[in-house]
Amino acid sequence: MKKEQYLKINKVLILTEGGEESGYGHLSRCLALSQAFNEVDGRLDVKLVVKADKSGKRFFKKNAVDFLDIDWLEDSERIKKIVKDNTIIIIDSYHAPLSIYKDLRRLKSCTCLAAIDDYNRIPYDANVIINVSVYNKDSVGYKNRDNVEYLVGKKYSILNKEYREKQNYRINKVIKNVLISFGGTDCTELIENTIQALSDYNFTVHAIGIDNSSNTFINQPEINLHSELSIKDMCFLMQNVDLCITGGGQILNELSYLGVPTLSICMANNQLNNIKRLEAAGFVNYVGWYNDGNLDIKLRKAVESYMNLEERIRRSNIGKSYSDGKGVLRIAERILEIMVNYESEK
Repeated sequence: MKKEQYLKINKVLILTEGGEESGYGHLSRCLALSQAFNEVDGRLDVKLVVKADKSGKRFFKKNAVDFLDIDWLEDSERIKKIVKDNTIIIIDSYHAPLSIYKDLRRLKSCTCLAAIDDYNRIPYDANVIINVSVYNKDSVGYKNRDNVEYLVGKKYSILNKEYREKQNYRINKVIKNVLISFGGTDCTELIENTIQALSDYNFTVHAIGIDNSSNTFINQPEINLHSELSIKDMCFLMQNVDLCITGGGQILNELSYLGVPTLSICMANNQLNNIKRLEAAGFVNYVGWYNDGNLDIKLRKAVESYMNLEERIRRSNIGKSYSDGKGVLRIAERILEIMVNYESEK
């Protein structure tokens, strides 16, 4: 569709939350969506509206991102005031009640409301539902509804530009560098236990989410601790490790696209669909739940399986071929097309 046809769409508002408690996955993929809308048509006024704690604000600062700091979950009236004519609203939230979707969708100036979902959380009142963590809409229990379009599956995988521009990952003969990252939540104990489980291996460990003040690993040069990294720095680090041990959120889509051999530990029910999807595809080795009493044993067994070079090559190639990296652009283009068609039918 030609860009001239998008002219009636003036604004895109992307609402989300994130930080230390709920992690950076929502922040990262909403940033990716804002990038995509700007790429599809640079004339659009795209704004991120975020309920963010200090950690979430630091995330945006590290990535040089402008955003509106509004607790829109508690004060949706402020959002209504900034919704102008022909506005697309996108919500990515684990906390927004159904009433917010209903109120915003019914605004005359809201041309489209899209909901990003991971596990069929609520019966969203939306024009578009986006879920990249499942194979198809039936697998998560979505029901066919009039005037609702589902953008579901790997075709719509959401990636930031920093990842979309990089897919030159190479497999080394032996595992030397291991990345551990479980998101923005306080996972110090899990990180420490994971590092301990790897202590018999001659690995250099890069752990995200625990800073250098940790006394547990002081004076251990083979362990590099990072409290937070920018998306650019995180992407660089992923490309320079031989193995990643992580949770099941947005990071799995990034690791898959790059082709980094990955072990996944589930941190919450909302991650399970994504883990199972990429496990079934053959990319992820799913270790188990974070609170499994035998997690250390299962983790070492999984690490042993990745000592095999051919196994790492096989899984890396599956990851690289699973997504073409254009999914987030497809989302932006499709939403704009839907709205142009909607306007023409008025």
